[in-house]
Amino acid sequence: MNKLKSVIFFLLCFSIILAGKNPVILSGCIQDSITFNKITGVNIIIDNTNIGTVSGKNGNFNLIIDKSDINSDIIFSHIAYEEKKVSINNLIAESNVFLIPKNIQLQKIQVEGKRKALNYEENITNMATIITELNFESKGYTDVADVLHHDQGIFIEENLNGKKTISVRGSNKEEVLILYDGVKLNNNFNNLFDLSLIDPSSLKQIDVIKGANRASFGALNSAAVINFIPKSEQDYLLKFEQRFGTYNSGDWRINIYKNIKNFKVFSSFKKGSSSQRYIANLSQDDHIIHNSQAGNMNITYGFGNTTQPEQKHVINTKYLITKRNYTNNLFYEELINSQRISTFSYSCNLEKFGKAKINFANNFSSENRDWTSVYGAHSSLIDDNMYRISTTYSLNRHSFSLVSNIIRENSELDYQTHFQNSVINNINKPDKPFTRKRTGYTTTFQFQNKDQNNRFNLKEISFHLGFEQIKDHISPYLAINPGDSYNRKWFENSNTLNILFDGQYENNSISTYINLGVTNTIPSLYQQLNYQRYHIFGDNKNELMAEYKKTVEVGFTYSGYKIFGNNKTSISTAIFSNDYSNKFRSIRISQSPLLYFDNYKETDIEGIESSISTNFLNNLLGLNLSLIKYFAPDKGAFPFKSDKKITSTLFFKYKIINIDLYWFSESEKTGLIIENSEIKEISFDKYSNFDILCKINFNILNTKLICSLSGRNLLTNNDTFEGIAIHDTRYYCTFGVEF
Repeated sequence: MNKLKSVIFFLLCFSIILAGKNPVILSGCIQDSITFNKITGVNIIIDNTNIGTVSGKNGNFNLIIDKSDINSDIIFSHIAYEEKKVSINNLIAESNVFLIPKNIQLQKIQVEGKRKALNYEENITNMATIITELNFESKGYTDVADVLHHDQGIFIEENLNGKKTISVRGSNKEEVLILYDGVKLNNNFNNLFDLSLIDPSSLKQIDVIKGANRASFGALNSAAVINFIPKSEQDYLLKFEQRFGTYNSGDWRINIYKNIKNFKVFSSFKKGSSSQRYIANLSQDDHIIHNSQAGNMNITYGFGNTTQPEQKHVINTKYLITKRNYTNNLFYEELINSQRISTFSYSCNLEKFGKAKINFANNFSSENRDWTSVYGAHSSLIDDNMYRISTTYSLNRHSFSLVSNIIRENSELDYQTHFQNSVINNINKPDKPFTRKRTGYTTTFQFQNKDQNNRFNLKEISFHLGFEQIKDHISPYLAINPGDSYNRKWFENSNTLNILFDGQYENNSISTYINLGVTNTIPSLYQQLNYQRYHIFGDNKNELMAEYKKTVEVGFTYSGYKIFGNNKTSISTAIFSNDYSNKFRSIRISQSPLLYFDNYKETDIEGIESSISTNFLNNLLGLNLSLIKYFAPDKGAFPFKSDKKITSTLFFKYKIINIDLYWFSESEKTGLIIENSEIKEISFDKYSNFDILCKINFNILNTKLICSLSGRNLLTNNDTFEGIAIHDTRYYCTFGVEF
């Protein structure tokens, strides 16, 4: 089809030349003025003529005109966007065309559009942020944690060994569900995932959904869902980037995309390294070395026609492999983290009979660590091999929809640990496989109000029912009665009620949601293991109990042009309250990476998140201001969590230049550690800083050249942790080329 279009275009040019006319060929790209997404199917017509064309799937267009029409206007029209008229002379000077969404589109962005953009079977009413590749691609980010750090509700926790985890709304890091296009990345051993393993250059977008939600199985029990959406297709064949920066850091990456007879194939590979020295020790040998590599492949094939835009059958397979090595030559510590994910999915659009999807996934994670402390030498090996199969069925009617999921998940873990001269415990046991078997069922009933005659209406009511059964088997030597196998069974259910209102007035839209839920969290194998091993504080219970949480969340979103005239403005606010029973509390064991867990008493946390975004000067400038504030009466239940974060972001985009300015401030953190058999409280001071990212890209023939400069933590800061600078200034430079 593409070849046919090229031949037709060539013949048109040739025929005009033969006719003795002087043709001018206009080329350009049409984008959404708010999201900068490329728009397909835009009608492009020379004013007062029948000459025109339609934009392609990447928003690109070519239009042949005669020089006699050089002073005419071009009209761009699309059902979802305001019509725009541009003079041909201006179009020659500036090839990019930005269309403003119509009034009806504003409503979709905030309500229905959120579901479409997030691409989930069930409507997501929670506060959500969609971070597209335009916000992070080719801007020198080290990993996805650097990208997420600029979100107002996210707190990144980085260990000295480079391992990065995430906290949202005062939660423990185990409460955040990390997905790779819907596949769970958290392992079943400690329910964590190292964010430093994901390269942002291979991603299309990052979805951040706050609060308990229905984005995936297990999301209902989480504090938030972070879903990394990999790229599936691009408008280039080959892209290469090289990055240099502070700490002798350097990495290179390559992306390849090709559409082969409707097989869309995207692949990427990255390799990098960096080194860091202790401030008080300048020895050439005493430093920290990081090495990393990552690769992925995404293949999609669709076939069969339906009366709807998507194809009837879609087959998709993904493969991701990442590895990171950390070596500390001063303290003889080494950490090797790796992750390997392979998925296969088939979806079928049955039209009036609904949609069905089956997905198979294998997630293998490995962590090998050796370190020394005052307690002696320690080594551990954790291998988690998880297999998961899930089926989803959805049915939509005029005012009713049903989504049902069934999942089966088996995880086998090999755990080896060895202490020498440890004052806590002397363990030298052979590895024994731990197993966790999970079966889950979820059903969501959604009732929509299609007959909306008022400016503000009840839009939707939905009920979600979920059941989960888990069977754990832990090695006999960890059982309460030595020699017996340690088996546990869990059967828990979670229920939520979601109510959505929306309204529309002129060029403004408003939506409000109320989420109520009762959920639970089953302790991970690591939490159970450490509770048994280091049970010297706490509640004197024989076993770690499940955690229960009651959630109430109310959110409000406004989108329109009422506040700043012709400038698009969005305001989002969410107020939440979480009441916990058997709250999991973590206490760090001093001078070791180990955590002790117990069931803390009943406690609660409340909070408010608010952000406002707008643009000026015909989208040349964009501004975002946000604030999050938590109220936790008992900080011991939420250790090392800032209770306030303020962010301010200024975006500037003009032709080939893109500049982002970030300022942020986090309040102090307080937590507990076990030292000399006593629980002590320690604190970290509040922290503010400033980042700047500058990106320039321009085209030469069929090649795009990219250059970016970024500075992190530009405000002077001398904070250190165990001899390492943690908030010091860093600079990076990236060069890239696209074919």
